[in-house]
Amino acid sequence: MDRPSLGIVQRPNARQHAALSIAALAYALAASGLPSRGWLATAAILAPVVLVTVRAERLRGVRQPIDIATRRTVTAWSALLLLGLAWEAWSFLNQPAWNIAAYTHPTLSILLDPLLTHRAARAAGWLLWLYAGWRLTDRARSGLTAVPE
Repeated sequence: MDRPSLGIVQRPNARQHAALSIAALAYALAASGLPSRGWLATAAILAPVVLVTVRAERLRGVRQPIDIATRRTVTAWSALLLLGLAWEAWSFLNQPAWNIAAYTHPTLSILLDPLLTHRAARAAGWLLWLYAGWRLTDRARSGLTAVPE
C-alpha cells in the first residue's frame, strides 16, 4: 500500500504539553475513583487504548533498517510480552466471572490490588500507564520522524 507524502513530526509546544499533562492528570484522578472490575473501569481503560492506537497509526513513519542486535532484543521482549499476555488471558478465562477475582488464577490486576488500595496510588498507576502508552507511540524520540501529512 502506498503511503502519502511524509513530513516531520511536530513536537508539542509548552502550552500543548501543559494541556496534555493536565488532561492526563484529570483523567487519572477521575478513573482512579471508579470501582475496579466494572463496566465503567473497562470503558476508562479502552478510551486511552483507542486514542493511543490512533496516535500510533498517525505517527507510523518510514521503516528504518533494523540491525541484528535490535531484532534479537525485539524478539526477546516480544516473546516475554506474549507469554505475559497468554498468562493474563488464561487467568482471566479461568475466573468464575469476568468481574469476580479468583486468587487461584491471579491476573495482573489481582496481583497489583494490594499496591493500589489507596486512590492516590491508583491515580499514580493510571498516570504511569498513560505515560507508558504515550511514550510507546512517541516515534520522534526513537528515530522515526516522518508521518503522513
